[in-house]
Amino acid sequence: MHSPRGPEQRGEPCKAPTLQLFHAALGAVRPCLLPLRGAGRTPGRAPDHPLRIANSLTPSRGTVTIAANMDQPLIFFHISDTHVGSTKDYAHRGYRPYGRTELLIQDMRRLGIKPDFVMHTGDVCGDKDHHATTAHYELVRPIFSAIDAPWYYLVGNHDCAESMEATLNYGPHEVFFSSGREKAYKFSSRSHDCFALLSSIPTKREGIISKGQLAAFEESLSRSSSPAWVFLHHPPLSMGSPWMDGNMLLANGMELHQILRKRREQVQGVFFGHIHQPWQFCREGINYFSSPGAIFQFSTLPSDTSSNLEPQSAVGYSVVHYRQGQVQVNARTVPLSQASPAL
Repeated sequence: MHSPRGPEQRGEPCKAPTLQLFHAALGAVRPCLLPLRGAGRTPGRAPDHPLRIANSLTPSRGTVTIAANMDQPLIFFHISDTHVGSTKDYAHRGYRPYGRTELLIQDMRRLGIKPDFVMHTGDVCGDKDHHATTAHYELVRPIFSAIDAPWYYLVGNHDCAESMEATLNYGPHEVFFSSGREKAYKFSSRSHDCFALLSSIPTKREGIISKGQLAAFEESLSRSSSPAWVFLHHPPLSMGSPWMDGNMLLANGMELHQILRKRREQVQGVFFGHIHQPWQFCREGINYFSSPGAIFQFSTLPSDTSSNLEPQSAVGYSVVHYRQGQVQVNARTVPLSQASPAL
C-alpha cells in the first residue's frame, strides 16, 4: 500500500478514532491505522503511523447530525478496471482480462463472504483502441453473476454507458442527477447511503464532474442522515506521481473535496479506481481509497513520467467491512505466479 507522496506528505499523523486498513496477498494481512470520524465518537489521537495525512489542517468537528444507524454493519467488495474485451482471448498489455477477471471472482468466492453489494468503479470493458459495445458486457456478465449480491457499476473512460445500462444487472438504485449521458445515482444498503458519481469523459483519461452534478450530489448528501459512502472512477486529488497527476486526475477534484469535508462526520470513505493501484490517504478528515487494478497494477512512483506496470503485476480487489464505528479495507492481490501463464 502506498502513502501520499510529494509536498502533501508533510502533514501530521491522522487523528481520532481508528480506521483499519489491510493489504492481503494470498491471505497475508498487514494492518495500518487511519482515523474514522463518526457521530457519537469522541475525538482523540490515534497512534503515530508513517502514513501521513495530505494536509496539516485538523478541522474542528462539524454540526452534522448522523442517525444512530452508524452502528449498522456493512461489507462490500470494491473492484475496478477489469477491461474485458470483446473476446475471451483479447490481451491488454500482455494480459488477458477475461481470464484474470475470472481468477479474481474465484478468489472472492473462496472467501466465503456474502457481501451486501459489489461496487465496480469503472472500465468494466473496452478494447485498447475501442470503446465497449453490448457484446463486451454480454461476455463479462456471466462472470459477475457468480457473486450472489447486488452489483453496481460506474462508467469508466473505456466504457459505454448505454451498453452497460442495457446489458448489466444493477441493484436497486435511484438516479439523483441526469443530463444527457451524465447520470449519477444513489442506493441504500443496511441503512447506509451510497452515492455513485459519473466522472468520466469518453476517450479522455482525465475526468470531471459537472457543476450540475456536484450541486445535485451536495443537495442529496445534505438530505441524508445516514453514514455515506462515495464512489467515482477518477482519483480526486494529487497522487504525487508526475504521470498520474498529469493524465489521470479528476480536474475539479478539490471542488468535490470541499463538499465532502463539510460532511466529514457523515462520509465514511471515498472509493475510486482508474489508477490500477491500491492507495489510501486522508485529507481534512476525508478518507480516500482506490482498489487494486483487476488485471494489472500501474506504478505510481514520484519518478514515473510515463505509464509503467509494476513488476509481476497481479489481479486485485478490496474487501471493505464497516462494523462498530470502524472501517476495515482489505486490499487483496493474487500474484502473477499463482495464475496460469495464459493469463
